[in-house]
Amino acid sequence: MKILGWSLVALLALLLLVGAVIGTLLGTAGGSRWLLAQAPGVQVDGFQGRLGGRWQAEQLRWSQADDSVVVKQPRLDWSAACLLRMTLCIDELAAESIELVFPPGAEEAPSEPFSLPDLQLPLELQVLQVDLGSLRLNGQELLQSLQLRADWRRAGLDIRELRA
Repeated sequence: MKILGWSLVALLALLLLVGAVIGTLLGTAGGSRWLLAQAPGVQVDGFQGRLGGRWQAEQLRWSQADDSVVVKQPRLDWSAACLLRMTLCIDELAAESIELVFPPGAEEAPSEPFSLPDLQLPLELQVLQVDLGSLRLNGQELLQSLQLRADWRRAGLDIRELRA
């Protein structure tokens, strides 16, 4: 009986320790910077804030082989508390510009028309505000300005406002 009691205490202590580590990594600026430095191929300049809430940076860059993504002036504000009701709540997702570089491969163009996949998300998604200045793919401008307010619920996508 004593062994079971000590095992439960040890398990509870381990869970509290894991929670404290995750809270430190996501809830503090220093922990967030360290966590970003561990991501392969990711470089962040001018990071401010915490990954578990509101953050912004001067530039976010990811690269792997010949592929790269550069996001200038990214901002993200989200609420971790919403996860308790199985919803990812994004209050703001913004960037001045996004530059995607993905050199063409040897793949053939598909013969069938483009269609979006049928997604079964484990969470609902609530997006209060998305603002994007420009989007470029391989040097070609695809989008000059985008503003979106939407919710993605199990029943489908509810777009409240879209300006492009």
